[in-house]
Amino acid sequence: MEVLIGSGGSTARRRMTAILERWETSGDGRAVFLTTWARCTDSVLAAVQNGRLADAAWVLTLLDDLAAYYFITIEPDDDDLRRVTPPAWRAAHDAAASRDATAHEALILGVNAAINNDLPQAVCDALLAEWPLNNTRLERRHQDLCIVLDIVATAIDPAGGAVVDCGPRTLRAAEARARADCSRHIAHLVNAWSDEVWENAIALVTSADERWRDVIRDTVEHTALRRAHLVMCDITARSHLLELPAHRLDYVFPVRHEPLSCRVPARLPQWGGAAPAAAS
Repeated sequence: MEVLIGSGGSTARRRMTAILERWETSGDGRAVFLTTWARCTDSVLAAVQNGRLADAAWVLTLLDDLAAYYFITIEPDDDDLRRVTPPAWRAAHDAAASRDATAHEALILGVNAAINNDLPQAVCDALLAEWPLNNTRLERRHQDLCIVLDIVATAIDPAGGAVVDCGPRTLRAAEARARADCSRHIAHLVNAWSDEVWENAIALVTSADERWRDVIRDTVEHTALRRAHLVMCDITARSHLLELPAHRLDYVFPVRHEPLSCRVPARLPQWGGAAPAAAS
């Protein structure tokens, strides 16, 4: 059921519906992620309607900002979007179009890109629009974000009442069990990544200037790309590594792995990044 609340939340959700109709008609593999993400969006909108969030207007703004980061990677259809598509999203879109990737892998890659790449930046945008905030209002924003992430995880996990359609490639045998395992795994990852979203958003908001904000943004995008490699590539202990926070992942993640075991075209990011040059 589609839940549309006001102009702030409805525009992005209607756009998702229109894109889904095209993709389902054409058999586009990206529909697997977008179907799931639309359900998550509906669950957040329902929570807004039910008064579960402290500031409904801020959450609706956040949903629009978050959707905008995704839409820029998929529209317009007739344009080459690779230059404006972050590496984590390129990995997700490539997997969705590949016969070598499972629908489960493509779905995890999409959730990784949305949560780890886009959401910290969308939260930053929503906070900067009203910055500075006193401690009370800032904590309300933090709590609303925590609730949103909890809603997303619950909407993905079948224990929360939703069953993710991971596609026929994943569901050849023991369909119900495969669906549950797929959904539970992704929901677990969302919970593992949730604290980092706020930390990265605050780092972006409080950066000294735009040059430092760009450095932090690059670090956020690098972490999302590392996790894309962990989803797709044959890396020892990758399930454990996938759950690690970024500051620990920096120390243990292999910078290189064997080319034959790598299924993500984007080069692996190196540790850290160069500090911006001092202003003259």
